[in-house]
Amino acid sequence: MQGVPTPLAVIGLGSVGRRLAQRWQHAGLAVHGYSRTSFSRERAAALGLCVEPELAGALARASTLVLCVNDTELSKVAAEIASALAAKPHEGEPLVCLHTSGAGDHGALELLVPLRCEIGMLHPLAAFEPDGPGPRLEDAWCAVAGTAKLRSNRIAVILEIILGGSEKRVVNCVIFNLLVRIN
Repeated sequence: MQGVPTPLAVIGLGSVGRRLAQRWQHAGLAVHGYSRTSFSRERAAALGLCVEPELAGALARASTLVLCVNDTELSKVAAEIASALAAKPHEGEPLVCLHTSGAGDHGALELLVPLRCEIGMLHPLAAFEPDGPGPRLEDAWCAVAGTAKLRSNRIAVILEIILGGSEKRVVNCVIFNLLVRIN
């Protein structure tokens, strides 16, 4: 997929992270996953996802991070990422770091900004049941928000990631709070 900074690292391989990682992998993107629990890592690996045993391994391979963790864990995971990036800074383009939290904005990720991260939120408006088949993302809506640092070309890239390989492209987008439909 042109323009998409890959590989993606999906941090948190529970119901949401596992399904998004599968969608993006099926769209032809390089996706690496990481979860703090062996249970989630094993379930994701059984689905054929590339699972990293350590957070640092997922970060080292990523241009885009998607944090799919519980709302209550978002600040803690962001701190772990900040610590890992401080120890081994990301090289090249700034790292895009998004979260899928339903309750918070991207404020929990602010500590990543000094570490060359462009932060935001992408939230599929769909129900992800723990053991169900997952939502039909092709018909779902998705909220996207980000800071001014998440430049217009990056928003276009994020939308392309959300659309999962669709031919649709968003060019010169300057709005940082969007609601888009996946189709």
